[in-house]
Parts: sequence; C-alpha cells; structure tokens
Amino acid sequence: MSWLQLFCVFMIGLGIFQIYKSYQYYQDLKLHADQNTSVFASAALCSSAFMGLVFIGISLASLLNWL
Repeated sequence: MSWLQLFCVFMIGLGIFQIYKSYQYYQDLKLHADQNTSVFASAALCSSAFMGLVFIGISLASLLNWL
C-alpha cells in the first residue's frame, strides 16, 4: 500500500467523521436551538457536511485513479 493510498483511506475516514459530527450538530440544533443561537449555524452545518462529502469524493477519485 503506497502513501497516497494510505492518505486517501485516512481522508475518507476523516470525511465520514465530518459528516457524522455534522449530523450530531444537526440533532443538537433541533433540540436546543432558540433565539440565542447564531444566525450562521445553518451555514456552518451545510459547509461542514459539504466538506465531508468533498473529502470523501476527492479521496475516492484519487484512490481509484479517476483524477
């Protein structure tokens, strides 16, 4: 296994972790959001999930030599 493949597997794991944490934050917002919640919480949630998908997508593409 080369360093690139090992790095891609690590980045896929990081992307899965990022999406999992985004989901946890979404669940927390559903329960505890009120008037003191930041107006940027939804932007943070969407960008976090998007970055997780980007990590997974680019890593899979690189791992499968699609780039």
